[in-house]
Amino acid sequence: MKTTHVCNARRLFASFFCTASSRGVGFTSIRNSLLTVLFYLLALSPAIAAEEAPGSVKDHPWLLIVFFLGGVIAVTLAVFLWNFYLQNRVNKTVKELEKKNEQLVQSQEDIRRSEHKFRLIFENAPYAIVIFRLDDGTILDASKAFLERRGVRKKDLHKMSIMDLVVGSEKEKQRYLDRIRKEGAVHNEPAIIYEPDGSHGHIFYSTVLLEVDGELQGLSMALNVTKQKQAQEALVLSEEKFRNVFNSAPVGIFRSTFDGRLIEANDTLARFLGYENREQILSRVESLGKEIYPSEMERQRILDALLESPEGIRMEAEYKRQGGKPVYGIVNAKLSFDENGNPAWIDGAIEDVTRIKQAAMETRKLAAAVEQSSDIIVITDPKGVIQYVNPAFEKITGYSRAEALGQTPRVLKSGKHDQAFYEDLWQTILVGETWKGNIINKRKDGSLFTEKATISPMVDDNGEITNFVASKRDITDEMALREQNRQMQKMEALGRLTGGVAHDFNNLLQAMNGFVELAGMDLPQDHRSRPFLEQTLIAGRRAANLVQQLLLFSRKKDMQFKYVDLNTAVDDLLKMVGRIIGTDIQVQWRPWNSSLTIHADPGMMDQVLMNLCVNARDAMPDGGVLTISTSIMEADAPFCAAHSWAKQGKYAVLKVRDTGMGMGEEVLDRIFEPFFTTKEEGRGTGLGLATAYGVVQQHGGMISVSSELGKGSEFTIFLPLVGREVRVINKGVVEKAAGGDEIILIVEDDAMVRQMASAILEKAGYTVLEAGDGREAVTLFKLQHDRLSLVILDITMPNLTGKEAFEEIRRIKPEMPVLVCSAYDEGTDKTDFVAKEELSYLQKPYSANTLLKTVRKIIDHGPLTGILPEE
Repeated sequence: MKTTHVCNARRLFASFFCTASSRGVGFTSIRNSLLTVLFYLLALSPAIAAEEAPGSVKDHPWLLIVFFLGGVIAVTLAVFLWNFYLQNRVNKTVKELEKKNEQLVQSQEDIRRSEHKFRLIFENAPYAIVIFRLDDGTILDASKAFLERRGVRKKDLHKMSIMDLVVGSEKEKQRYLDRIRKEGAVHNEPAIIYEPDGSHGHIFYSTVLLEVDGELQGLSMALNVTKQKQAQEALVLSEEKFRNVFNSAPVGIFRSTFDGRLIEANDTLARFLGYENREQILSRVESLGKEIYPSEMERQRILDALLESPEGIRMEAEYKRQGGKPVYGIVNAKLSFDENGNPAWIDGAIEDVTRIKQAAMETRKLAAAVEQSSDIIVITDPKGVIQYVNPAFEKITGYSRAEALGQTPRVLKSGKHDQAFYEDLWQTILVGETWKGNIINKRKDGSLFTEKATISPMVDDNGEITNFVASKRDITDEMALREQNRQMQKMEALGRLTGGVAHDFNNLLQAMNGFVELAGMDLPQDHRSRPFLEQTLIAGRRAANLVQQLLLFSRKKDMQFKYVDLNTAVDDLLKMVGRIIGTDIQVQWRPWNSSLTIHADPGMMDQVLMNLCVNARDAMPDGGVLTISTSIMEADAPFCAAHSWAKQGKYAVLKVRDTGMGMGEEVLDRIFEPFFTTKEEGRGTGLGLATAYGVVQQHGGMISVSSELGKGSEFTIFLPLVGREVRVINKGVVEKAAGGDEIILIVEDDAMVRQMASAILEKAGYTVLEAGDGREAVTLFKLQHDRLSLVILDITMPNLTGKEAFEEIRRIKPEMPVLVCSAYDEGTDKTDFVAKEELSYLQKPYSANTLLKTVRKIIDHGPLTGILPEE
């Protein structure tokens, strides 16, 4: 039973909640439901309590009332508390709802305002903004900027596709949409679009992908940069144009720091300094002072000028190309300063003046060359009036520049050319052609000289002759040299001829003179034929001397110094002098009253005296007096002080004086110069006096000249005097020399000379063995060498030469004395053994007396080294 009541009560409570829950959740319904529940609980509480404790309730019925009242109180309290709670809750909820409602209203207002703001932004944005359907590109909405630029109305947007605006193929446009769909957004992409007028424009766009009501849309914002692009292209063109102008400028343009770092340069400057382009020079040049200036001093000179005139300078400077080659430029530059007032950078341009500088240098060189040229340069006007002469003209002609200017070349006219010569010259140059030829002109002092001239016209741009320029070279010495060469060729020919015949001629003279001497030996002193033999012998000796002089003249024979009496030498030559100078000139010979011994080459001294006599003859074409004298002089200190060419000492003096035309100071200054002559062409080489001067110098002597125009000239020769006497031999008498009984071998290929020598030796008591060539001599020597005392050996022989025969003889008997004889000293290896072996040498033709004395001395005293003199 108890269980039944409880269950019924629970079912009733449960049904309440089900009912309440089915009625909704309003606040009033909840409150009423709660009150109902409380009354049910109050009504049921005694039953519940009785059901739980049936015994107690039955025993104490008042407990039911207690339980009932307690339940009512509890319910009332609970209802009050619940109602209070609910009331607070409701109030709070209402406030929250009111607040949320206010927030919602505010949010809606903010949204409306934001929507309005963004609509204003969308509509009035300076950029073109479009919303388009991603599937086909149809434009759904667009900003005012887009509408105005495209010239369309908003209601017509649905007729447009964004793809119609983009320049490109359909595939390119589709790839654009696919990219947005794939990536969801693109930013700052360039694109080319069609402008309303059909032209192409340039934009930068950004697009994001949106989903609106399940549809994919694109929001794209584009910035039209067509004008900027055009401006940029124009700027690029302008910069390119400027760069082209900058690089193609005819001057080198640069900017550098004040401390020497190159900041900017154009191609012209790069090429000027030897680089390919501006990039190369900017990358390679680190220091201007070290790399483009020849020195830091040159750059410092420019910096100093800029510091003094920072607003701008213009000056010439030297630069250095890559590789070191110098170049020159005119620099125009100005200096800029930083905010602190310090020198910052230099802007400038360099004008290449290297060619101008080089041309100026070439011009200066040319001017210097003309001024310093040894050739004469003369410039005249078209009429021949002299406008310019160089120093060579002054030196050669004797006229100063002041004297020549304003004159014509006729001032140099020598009279050696006829009128036709000058007419041909003028006709040639007046028609614009160049004249070349030799001209004989006259110096200011009256002397003549020969010029090799080239005269050319100078024309202006119109071809008119403005000047004549003459380049003339003094060929006087050259012609003399040519004449000398001709004379040398003649002398060479003479030398070859003399050398070719000297051997045979001397052998003939040897035989002739020897046999004459032999004939004279057997004649009494008073025999009437003796004078004839003596004259024949003298003639033979003179012939021998002539051969020796010819060899000397042709340089085929070296000088042979001997002790000579100057008086005797002059006396012996006078007869020849008389024949050379002619009968219209009187010769006066005034010798010193005692002998004057000098150490000289007789032949060369004869040549000196002969040259002086010939020079005197030419100075007296109409005849006169030639005076030759000798004397002694002591050249002391006062004399040497008065004559700079003199040397102290005691001298034999030879003077040659003529009464001819004399010479002026100008000629005297050059009298001993080689090839200098005042004689007419063909009458002298200018070597006579020069040769005399050279020979005297070689003899340690001095030569001087004094002269006066119209009164003649006097040459004085000073030769060192030797303190010994020369024994004069009477050449017309053959004196007997000591003979002997020794056995002598004569080796000589010339039969007459061999017979003559054998006769002389045999007549003196010697036994002579003869050999006709070197081979025969060696064979005979092998058989008789123990009996022989001397071998007389010729040099030039068949089979074995003298040298070869000598070598064989020395191998057989090294100590055998040998006397070498030769008609001509060839100066070859055939004769060099004589000096090497220190043998005695006798030059043919020799006299009998010389042969006998030489043989006796060698046998008695041994070899006589060197060439033995003829007595």
